[in-house]
Amino acid sequence: MSQLASGLGALPLVAVLMLEASPLQMGILGAVGVAPGVMFGLGVGVWADRVRRRPILVVTGIARGISFASIPVAFAFNVLMMEHLYAVSLFNGVCRTFFNVSLGAYIPGIVGRRNLVEANSKLAASGSVVETGAFSVGGWIAQLAGALVTVAAGALSFLLSALLFAAIRKPELAVSSADEHRSALREIWEGLTFVFAHPVLRALAGSAVVEGLLHGVVGATILIYGIRELGLDAGLLATIIAVGGIASFIGATFSARITRTFGVGPAIVVGFLLFGIGTLILSLARGPLVVAGAVLIIWKLFDAPYTIYEINEVSLRQALTPDVLLGRVTATIQFVGIGVYLVGLILGGALAEVVGLRPTLMAAGACGVLGAGWLLLSPVWKMRELPRSEG
Repeated sequence: MSQLASGLGALPLVAVLMLEASPLQMGILGAVGVAPGVMFGLGVGVWADRVRRRPILVVTGIARGISFASIPVAFAFNVLMMEHLYAVSLFNGVCRTFFNVSLGAYIPGIVGRRNLVEANSKLAASGSVVETGAFSVGGWIAQLAGALVTVAAGALSFLLSALLFAAIRKPELAVSSADEHRSALREIWEGLTFVFAHPVLRALAGSAVVEGLLHGVVGATILIYGIRELGLDAGLLATIIAVGGIASFIGATFSARITRTFGVGPAIVVGFLLFGIGTLILSLARGPLVVAGAVLIIWKLFDAPYTIYEINEVSLRQALTPDVLLGRVTATIQFVGIGVYLVGLILGGALAEVVGLRPTLMAAGACGVLGAGWLLLSPVWKMRELPRSEG
């Protein structure tokens, strides 16, 4: 429900359809929603290790729902402006940071460490279904009933997410009150040190750097590349991108079976390698519209191995991390990934201006292949099963 609320695209739809936002304003709207992950991510990791995580999941859902509900209220009083959307986007970015870090730390205590691959596969599968249809649903709602109805649907989805988390009855492990009197900076340092001193976690952090860079570059260039370079219209491009959600669902469905057959390490390395190769294929799209569209569809099919990589990467990270450090380790990896993603957005746009779209995408794909080499040379490749317990 939370992913559905985010995926409906309510804020961009209101900005475009009701406030006639400029491209710069749209860029600001997206940036302020991502920035809190860099600004507060590490501190949130400390918080998530000091308190129970389920209440954070409940409160953030309620808070995001209320913030969305403020948009129709502002419209009713004729005071709705872009600044209001910026504030909602920023607030949601803060809540999303708390939510994502807490959820990653909460899952092992719910399902047990030996069930992590299966649990994360099911979460990824549900997310893939949302990825496939949420934005299209939001667009149709906005077209048929207005953008404010899309906002209302988002608010309701966030509130339902909070209700579902509140309904969980499995007790959560108590957190030592002694942690509350320790320096937050010291605890952040402990999380960073644990990640970068651990050979496997250090390798996964390196892959997060490459992953964030690649996503940023593609995110900055794909619309211009698809519409201006290849000649696709916006609707067709959005439909092709939705194929990635179907591919991700397939990858999530078969992830546990593939992991049992080949091992968690090979699933991570090969999945990441194919992720990079997929971007290289994207850079080769050209020719008639049908051919270019077919190449982009092939590119999105590589979302299946990427999802397998992602599921196993998260599961391995959770299995290797003691419960008292799960929040900080999750925050550290997300901080690295989001920070580099922002760099990738800027770098991708700037590089495309200088050398062109195709060379930029080709360079991003090459980085993905090199990232797989980094994982291959690390202890990750040799790991066949998740450790049963890390304390």
